Amino acid sequence: MVVLRSASVRLLALLTLTTLPPILEAVLSSRFGLRSAVGLAPQASAPVPFATFHDLRWISVYHDSWPQFTGELIATVVGRGVWTAAIVLVAWPPQAGRRPAVGRALLTGIAGIAVLAVVMLPWAALSVALAATSLSWLFIADVGVVFVLVLVGQRAGLVPDWWRGLPPPAAVLWAVVSFLILTIASVLMSAAPGPLPIVLAALAGVVNGWLWRRLLAAVLTARVVLVRVPVAPLVAVGLLLGIAPAGFLARTAAQVAGQPPPPLAIGPGGRPPQALIFVGGYDSVGDGAPVGGGQQIADSIPFEVFSYAGLDSGGRPLPYRAQQTQQSLESSAKLLDAQVSEVHNRTGQPVALLAESEGALVVRTYLATRPHPAVVAVILLSPVPNPSAAAFPPSGDGRGWGLAAGAQLRAILTVARWSSGLPISTDEPLIHSLLGNPQRYRDQMFCPVPGVRMVAFVTLSDALADRPGNPLGVPFVLVVALHGDAFDRSRVQRGLVAFLHGETPRTTGAELYRILRGAAVAWQAPPLRLSLIPPGPAGYEIPRCHG
Repeated sequence: MVVLRSASVRLLALLTLTTLPPILEAVLSSRFGLRSAVGLAPQASAPVPFATFHDLRWISVYHDSWPQFTGELIATVVGRGVWTAAIVLVAWPPQAGRRPAVGRALLTGIAGIAVLAVVMLPWAALSVALAATSLSWLFIADVGVVFVLVLVGQRAGLVPDWWRGLPPPAAVLWAVVSFLILTIASVLMSAAPGPLPIVLAALAGVVNGWLWRRLLAAVLTARVVLVRVPVAPLVAVGLLLGIAPAGFLARTAAQVAGQPPPPLAIGPGGRPPQALIFVGGYDSVGDGAPVGGGQQIADSIPFEVFSYAGLDSGGRPLPYRAQQTQQSLESSAKLLDAQVSEVHNRTGQPVALLAESEGALVVRTYLATRPHPAVVAVILLSPVPNPSAAAFPPSGDGRGWGLAAGAQLRAILTVARWSSGLPISTDEPLIHSLLGNPQRYRDQMFCPVPGVRMVAFVTLSDALADRPGNPLGVPFVLVVALHGDAFDRSRVQRGLVAFLHGETPRTTGAELYRILRGAAVAWQAPPLRLSLIPPGPAGYEIPRCHG
């Protein structure tokens, strides 16, 4: 390795290794219509745990059989291991002593990446679930776990005993710095027009080279504490075991979702001229009774709650259970069509729909697939912003995009189902109706519908489940709240009632929303190309809008 004795040659080799992968990925993402994924490109040459998680997310989305997944995984482990060994050889700090032999560096790199890939693979699968459902709590859970794994796994592939002891404080610092830099790079690249993302990818590669030098110096020269303790395996196993208590949290969330919607406070203009139907979200329950307007809540606006069970013989909403919210979106849209017609005929008034979380998907399906002359207004309340970006086949199918990710998600949900007692499953009709027709749902939530006034009240956490490129085509109000926690905010109710009386809300927070989703896309799975998925069932369908 005489050539590596020259510092200038080593620096040139390092920058070549760290700039070419992001540039290539940015070019390919733009070329193949995956512009919303360009924010992932800087991670193609980032320090090991970030790069490994980056690779696993791509292969978790882009495989359609077990042999293909296995081949991609092996190729990724070997390729990333060889690349890591090359980085170690050219960026080895002089103060760390003698540079390892090529064979030893290769063995350390491939073995370390192989173990790290196994540890991070379930969490790459969870990012596929996020892309498929656009649920922000999945993002929060997944990124939190991955960040912990980054802290304990950042020495993987660099030293043979990386899995023992606590990471040095300086290495932890550089991991945090790397996370922040990669997030900021994603924001900039997601917002950059034309070919500028390619230039930014090259700059990100240069910064990655600098990060690699700092990380290697921190890892190879610092004293490791608790060197006899297998810290990384213990943390990895502990995070997997944490799936069980997460099931109890899911049960708590289901109990919250089962609460009836709050009354809608009447505004200075009195009751609006529309009959209102509130369409609840996932795991909501309903008793069939209207909300508000009675003697106990005289200062509220009455509204009817959509029933996922349909109407009785007298045209009144039937009580429904949480499990009935898991039916297909097409089934729910059919029931909503019947309830809208009944309310319109009974009251003689035009209808306004208040749609929360999954309810927004039901309303979107209804508007896209059925004539809706009675509906004059739609209010989206903390909607699921951008689902159907990834896929996995039904249980028992031997082929399909995201096959291995789906199998891992079923294993994860089996544990969560056991601990929570909830009938949650990746094979719910709701999930498959989302995955089966991405042309209808991807990048469409905030698109205007001809003849229908619309407004969206979106929470900060919803931005974490969205992606760049989703058009914000309706009046848009950003609310400082978590998903599903917008309707009972007084500011939201005032804006909602004013909208029903004909006012057009002023769009607020759209730029912050774009920044947040540009940051979040760095840690999401890349979208599956729409051209790879057969179109859904034919029928009445409004045209897609484009940003």
